[in-house]
Amino acid sequence: MASEDNELVTDLYPTFRLYKNGHVERFYEHFNVFYVPPLLEYPATGVSSRDITISSHVSARLYLPKNTTNEKLPVLVFYHGGGLVLGSAFFNKVHRFMNHLVSESNAIGVSVEYRLAPENDLTTLYEDCWTALQWVASHSENNNSTNVTSKLDSWVTSYGDLSRVFIAGESAGGNIVYHMAMRAGRESLNGDVKILGSILACPFFLMPDENIDFEGNLAYNLWIAICPEMESGLSPIDSSKLSGLGCSKLFMGIAEKDVLVPREIMVRFVEGVKQSGWSGELVFFEVEGEEHCFFIEDSEAEKAKDLIKRFSSFIQHCSKLAFGFLKAASLKLRRRSLDLKQQKLSQEAVPTADSKGDNWKKLVGSMRPLHLQDNQSPPVKSPSPPVECCEIFCSPSPSTSSVGTMSQYASANNLQELYGQSDDEEEEDPDQVFDAIGADEMIDAKAENFIAQF
Repeated sequence: MASEDNELVTDLYPTFRLYKNGHVERFYEHFNVFYVPPLLEYPATGVSSRDITISSHVSARLYLPKNTTNEKLPVLVFYHGGGLVLGSAFFNKVHRFMNHLVSESNAIGVSVEYRLAPENDLTTLYEDCWTALQWVASHSENNNSTNVTSKLDSWVTSYGDLSRVFIAGESAGGNIVYHMAMRAGRESLNGDVKILGSILACPFFLMPDENIDFEGNLAYNLWIAICPEMESGLSPIDSSKLSGLGCSKLFMGIAEKDVLVPREIMVRFVEGVKQSGWSGELVFFEVEGEEHCFFIEDSEAEKAKDLIKRFSSFIQHCSKLAFGFLKAASLKLRRRSLDLKQQKLSQEAVPTADSKGDNWKKLVGSMRPLHLQDNQSPPVKSPSPPVECCEIFCSPSPSTSSVGTMSQYASANNLQELYGQSDDEEEEDPDQVFDAIGADEMIDAKAENFIAQF
């Protein structure tokens, strides 16, 4: 009987072996990965890290950039790779990569530790990752939900800007990012937090395809083993609902010589997103001459550094655009508030007799601006902030190439100063601010509808 319990059911060496008694044997030594503790200060970057517990099954490693001030930072939720059956947020290679990414992007990092297959089905795995994302969202000031029972973290509370949440993942983590973005398009996150951008790096997308030869492909055999029924919607390239992606920006990064996940699969996903009617912005970038998740294997190699810079630039530029939109929307709302007050004064104006008692006068806002009614001088208008445009996130290096259409992004300088002005300071013209950040091109119909609600 004991020998039957030890019978081998699935052999996918060098990833794992599954036995009849439920035991799973993993071969981490083949990948040269091992557990490393968090550090008060990572030597190469100065980034601090610590481990936290989110639920009975979910934990995470948090990362805080060096020299953090009172400035609020973007929050980056990261999902590690490993074919959905291997890996850990606490392994050496992921820890090194996160230290460099957090330092370069100047964001708070939340690297999620989730349960793995085959002991757990994929529904459980994705639920763990959603739990972590909901926990991050629960730090929003607008959160009134009781769904998350774990306590809040001081790093996220003190330094996290929940209006700038990003999700990222490599390999299987890229697959998870897709599922989190799709779910965020169907369900609300705590505090009505929105995912600003998603980064999919060499994502683990596979399915049967008569045009692709998967014979001998370890990743494909792994996919079939953990997804035997190919459930509807499980594979991103098999989904007809890509228009429901719950993020406004998406970065797809792939490696030219990735033999685990064929390039055709990635291209099909990108084309599917473009043709789905999704209203967001997509960046597709391919690194020449590199293999699957090369940036995790050696985060300090030149091409890895270049890709990390591109990830970071994506985060920073999306953050600036979001900040510019909020600033412009705020100015629009304040301008409309002033207009309503002026209209109310005009409608409620009461006729008063002059010194002779036979003439009448009314305060009519449309006839004379309020700020000139008592011979006041008009306020001095400040010039629009200068604009710095970036054709792509980083200038391409000889070792990399861009594929597909890169969206053009612009950012307005000194918006932080404008946003922090006191109530008694002079109002900026919202139309000028919209022009400064290229609102006609940058802000879509959803943003206009948002403003119109007020």
